[in-house]
Amino acid sequence: MKPFIQTQRAMRNFNRGFTLIELVIVLGITGLIFSGLWGLLTSGSTALQAQSAAQQYRQVIEAMRKYVASGVYAAEADGTFVAVPPTIADLKTANLLPANFNTTDAYGNAITTAVNTISASRMQWRFVVYSGTRAATPTVLLPDKVGAQISSLIGSEGGFVYANATDGCAASAAAAIITACGAFNSFAMPLADFNILAGRGRIVAQAYTVDSNTGTAPWLYRKASTSAEQRTMQENMLFNAGLSLSMQTSNILMGNGNIIMGGTGSISMGAANGATSGATGALYMGGAGIRNVTQINQGPASGQPNLSIFANNLAMTSNTSIDVVSGSTFNVSTTSGSAATLSIVGRGTADTFEAGKFIYTSDVNTKENLRPIENALSRVLQLRGMNYDWKGTHGSDMGLIAQDVQKVFPELVTRISDKRLGVDYPKMIAPIVEAIRQLKMENDALRAKVDELEKQKAK
Repeated sequence: MKPFIQTQRAMRNFNRGFTLIELVIVLGITGLIFSGLWGLLTSGSTALQAQSAAQQYRQVIEAMRKYVASGVYAAEADGTFVAVPPTIADLKTANLLPANFNTTDAYGNAITTAVNTISASRMQWRFVVYSGTRAATPTVLLPDKVGAQISSLIGSEGGFVYANATDGCAASAAAAIITACGAFNSFAMPLADFNILAGRGRIVAQAYTVDSNTGTAPWLYRKASTSAEQRTMQENMLFNAGLSLSMQTSNILMGNGNIIMGGTGSISMGAANGATSGATGALYMGGAGIRNVTQINQGPASGQPNLSIFANNLAMTSNTSIDVVSGSTFNVSTTSGSAATLSIVGRGTADTFEAGKFIYTSDVNTKENLRPIENALSRVLQLRGMNYDWKGTHGSDMGLIAQDVQKVFPELVTRISDKRLGVDYPKMIAPIVEAIRQLKMENDALRAKVDELEKQKAK
């Protein structure tokens, strides 16, 4: 029995030692798991912070694009205009950012905007949004790894100022801290272009550039204004009293848009600064012409303003007019002064129309079914030539009565309105000529009879 008892003790000692080893293993595994979980939590928190910051910059980029798409605010300085970037507050006021949008990013750095002039003559600018302020480094300087992560999350517009040249686009460490490098090597922008203080650890993202606005489409720019109406230019261009749109050698280019004037608005053309002498301004139209015109007024000869239409139409809706002020002349001629053609399709109305010559189409090749006017004399004799006074202020006149003409020559009468008839006087020549021919024939027959009677009397 004794050997058996010793064996049991040995087994108990062995089991006790194995339990200690297991405890050490368990503690080691627990430490590894805790360390891993802590690393995961830490890296997850860092990733979420980077994503949050990238999302903020993306929101500002999209808001700025919408804001400047309708026009760029500009401040006047020494006779020239300098673009003014919209602030975060401006974007909130324009309802392009939520009212509760944080003006600092997820790292506590201020979100700021800036602009760089690409071409002053074509009014092209490049806008950026960056961390920190113009004259100070960011509150929190981001490591290169974090900055690269944020800029890549922003997208091709994202950028960062690296500390090490090997991490970014700069050729040296000195160049690295003064250059914003785009994600995926999409751009390299000197901070000095935007008057931003040099220094590492700063997010710098493009918001609107010449790549987004092609060189063939210059931007329309405007002065900063507190007027909500003047701040909206996607649909309207509004000017208060005393303001004007002045252009020297530029154009207003419109796709499918219109120039709409209400009230007493007008388009005035002439010499600069309102001068009247020597004015040679003109309104030129392409293929569309002027359509739906209510009124075109041409004033006195002073300055001689012209409405020039080349190979196009001046189209007016019903009940519209071209008014020429008393003392002026409406001339239809070519630019060289040679003969031109005024064509009126439909009906025209005039109190007095003076012309050197009226030509009516009357070529036999344009006519068919020719036949004499029957009973021309008897029908003409039913007409009465009358003297009369026009009702109103038109004074005395003479002519025919349309109702009389309608009875015998209905094709020469036109109903002008529900209560008025008009006579085509030129066509009255035809029955009058035929009546004269009939009279001539009757006169010749009577003369022949008289001659015969005189011969018989002489016998």
